Amino acid sequence: MSKVLEDISRTFNEFLLLPNLTDERCIPSKVSLKTPLVKFKKGEEAKYYANVPMVSAIMQSVSGEEMGIALAREGGVAFIYGSQSIESQAKMVRHVKKHKAGFVVSDSNVKSGTPLKDVVELVKKTSVTKFDSTVEVAFKLGVNPKYADQQVRGALVLPHGTGKSKSVLVFAKGAKVQEAEAAGADYVGGEELVAKIQGGWTDFEVCVATPDMMGVVGRLGKILGPKGLMPNPKVGTVTMDVTRAINEIKAGKIEYRTDKAGNVQAPIGKASFTEQQLLENYITLVDTLIKVKPSGAKGQYIKSITVSTTMGPGVKIDVLKANSDK
Repeated sequence: MSKVLEDISRTFNEFLLLPNLTDERCIPSKVSLKTPLVKFKKGEEAKYYANVPMVSAIMQSVSGEEMGIALAREGGVAFIYGSQSIESQAKMVRHVKKHKAGFVVSDSNVKSGTPLKDVVELVKKTSVTKFDSTVEVAFKLGVNPKYADQQVRGALVLPHGTGKSKSVLVFAKGAKVQEAEAAGADYVGGEELVAKIQGGWTDFEVCVATPDMMGVVGRLGKILGPKGLMPNPKVGTVTMDVTRAINEIKAGKIEYRTDKAGNVQAPIGKASFTEQQLLENYITLVDTLIKVKPSGAKGQYIKSITVSTTMGPGVKIDVLKANSDK
């Protein structure tokens, strides 16, 4: 049955906004978004509240674990879609319920001295995404990157790759153009590619150049440099052996470099990799970082190591067992 509202309808244009009228009581930190979820009597408090006045739509593309966790962290309520098995629904509910009152009940804590293979197993177990997430390692190094003799930078080929094939652009001329194309480069060229990049195109992940093309590539320094795409002889992307460079990149070559705080982050594979594959990739990375320890670095070199998956919790590794598979 319809109901006629007798109140006068107002529009925004009927109100006058006065500057500085709002006092100190009306500030964002004092605004409550609490919404009662059950009926309650006037003058009493409702038994259940939601801290966020919104819920997620019951759609597979919306109400997944990520949305449920995001709402749970803010004190909200999420629905799960029904177009899945009971087992999948129960698994999703268990995962979301770990995130309560804005904090997460972590299942990624390990004791000091935990074997690396157990850490890797835990990292795979705590992966939360529906896609094949990337497994990354973050190192806190005892270096000061503002000094040239304490910078750590280089590249290496992981024995089992990264699980992702990178698109490669090669700046070359003459016979090296055909060599790069035969090796599997995605884009090969010279001046025409420079003009294209200057126009805003950067649809590639690694850039390789022969030494005789660096005069041309140098004009792109302000574009490629900030994106980490500038060819560099230190990481093997400025070379006459373009076949080897391309093969290594396609096989899983990664670059590592300290940031301003002395941290190094690098991928070691995908969550779908076997534990042994991740372990071998990890040990290769750690051994390489130890070998390239700067002569100017003093005190403890590797201060902390944390392994995580995309959107997953970080699991710390015992530094004393950094490069041991035991």
